[in-house]
Amino acid sequence: MIILNILKIIGIILASILGILLLMILVVLFCPIRYHVFGTECYNNEGNHSNIIVKVSWLLHLIGLDVSINSNISVYLRVLFFKKKLDGKKNADIEKSATNDSGTDASKNSEIVNNEYTDEENVYSKNINNINNTDNSDDSDDSNDSDNTECIDNNEDVSKKQTKSPKEKLLKLKEIIQKVKDIINNPIYKEAIIKIKNELINLLKAIIPYKLFLKARFSTGSPDTTGIALGILAMFPIGYQNRWKIEPDFESDNAFIDSSFDIKGKIYFYKVLAIAIRLLIDKNCRKLYNDIRR
Repeated sequence: MIILNILKIIGIILASILGILLLMILVVLFCPIRYHVFGTECYNNEGNHSNIIVKVSWLLHLIGLDVSINSNISVYLRVLFFKKKLDGKKNADIEKSATNDSGTDASKNSEIVNNEYTDEENVYSKNINNINNTDNSDDSDDSNDSDNTECIDNNEDVSKKQTKSPKEKLLKLKEIIQKVKDIINNPIYKEAIIKIKNELINLLKAIIPYKLFLKARFSTGSPDTTGIALGILAMFPIGYQNRWKIEPDFESDNAFIDSSFDIKGKIYFYKVLAIAIRLLIDKNCRKLYNDIRR
């Protein structure tokens, strides 16, 4: 009976551990990463002004990353109720460094004044020492010349090996482009390329935002080109599907864009993982990968 009770307890512990692991895997796969990007953008003759905020969260906003982009970039990490800045100095550190700099400026100035007098006294002694050292250095220069030339030759050989000329880089790029063209035009890899294309479309659908709102007022500085730009924007269905509000200014003589936007989306790990597994299982994709590695 005692052995059975021990085995029962061990089984319960193992089952609970497996249940926790399974729950964690399900949370990772089915709990989405949510992203939210919003802000304003203004481009005119005076310059570019932007105020963009990026919020990324996971596990029902328990873990998040906040990024603020304006004149500088600030990044904050959120875990539960704690928030920590990942870049830059704290305000207290900046104030301390400023006070230390102001305190040391006066001492540096006094040291400079004192050193002006000591430098004049040391000039004469340095000149005498230099004259004496030149006589001794002439003998050693001849012996060091051969060593220096050998070092220079070795450094030149190493630099030639490490750096490539623009022609070599261009030829390498042409070889890569030609290899890609050969793969695309090869009928053997046709099915693999179609498979990769379809999966890339599925990946784009998995990460594309479900909300993409834009409100803008713009001018190109000329009424005719402003009307052409408005007509080009009206050709894309993404505008009226998301109810964009775009207002042209035909009376302005200066080109400008004053816009605000709001983007929301979410990414599920299981969708990305399913795409990767389908590509790995496909034999045509594996053959293409192995041939590229060769």
